[in-house]
Amino acid sequence: MSNSRNLSVIHLVTGLNVGGAERAVLDLSAVQSEKIRLIVVSITNDNKLLSQFDKAGIEVIFLGVNKSFSSFFKSIFRLYKLIKERNVNILHCHMFHPIIYAIPIKFIKSNVKVVFTSHSFNIGSVFREYIVGFTKMLRAADIIFSGQMKSWIYKKKYTYIIPNGVKLSDYSQVGSKNKKFTFVSVARLDEVKNHKSMVEAASMLKHRYEFQVLFAGTGELEGDLKTRIASYGLENIVKLLGYRSDISFLMNQCHCFMLTSLWEGLPISILEAFACGLPVISTAVGSIPEFFSPEEVVFTKQTPESIAACMELVMKNYNTYSEQSSKVRDRIAKDFDIGKIGDEHLSLYNKLLN
Repeated sequence: MSNSRNLSVIHLVTGLNVGGAERAVLDLSAVQSEKIRLIVVSITNDNKLLSQFDKAGIEVIFLGVNKSFSSFFKSIFRLYKLIKERNVNILHCHMFHPIIYAIPIKFIKSNVKVVFTSHSFNIGSVFREYIVGFTKMLRAADIIFSGQMKSWIYKKKYTYIIPNGVKLSDYSQVGSKNKKFTFVSVARLDEVKNHKSMVEAASMLKHRYEFQVLFAGTGELEGDLKTRIASYGLENIVKLLGYRSDISFLMNQCHCFMLTSLWEGLPISILEAFACGLPVISTAVGSIPEFFSPEEVVFTKQTPESIAACMELVMKNYNTYSEQSSKVRDRIAKDFDIGKIGDEHLSLYNKLLN
């Protein structure tokens, strides 16, 4: 990576909301900023994660787009000016909306190399798939997390497999476990994350075991989940924690991590859980089953019955699953180290420029 000092990169995101893709951009930018010139540009003014970007010393610029056409065109012009002023040669688009911005930018400034990471198996709709698929000739490269993500919407020859990563030292054991057996889920409160099934699963076990379930995250389902929790009489068992910036501390207090999503890419949260040495219950979605075996993850179906059965299995055999997860932690350090992942991105950027 001798040419890395010549790289000038923009990581373009929809907003700085609390989500796995945004966290991936934060971690990636933090390790890359030590070696290249980069800025993170947010299309909207959503800034819930801004303090963490500031703490990492990463420059963030907000385009401030709203729903008006004039705002949209002004934000594209601002992005173009930024690219020109900073001599940006790599525009790395994360998720769908930044691709819309890359289209006019590529026509105005053709020498900018556009890289796209979708962060999920599911782009969101058939319409979005067609947009991503038909604009791939404008992109220099696409990044996916695993071979299973390959699709017609990505470039056939220039699609590269680079998974997400974590900084293992950030997840060292701190404090002690809760006295009550604790399941934790770290995800936005959204239909796709399937929290409702976890609540129902907890209701099936509440008279048989002493445990609690913690949901860390915010989202549009918060009110619905509160009502559902109350209807099952689970106020002392299932707790909504809201946004938490101390995920390492939180996870290390818990006994088991749960991810029951309907679809995923390669979620940062599952890597964080393994980095903390937690047993993991997860649906076999996205790239998860490609990277982790049934011996390493307790795979569940998306139904409350299956989730409850897996929760019971882990509680009954906790020591066995805990020992297995400690072994997975060693593999996380080897295969998903964020420093290594960051260097793989830099190698790709250099390859595209050379």
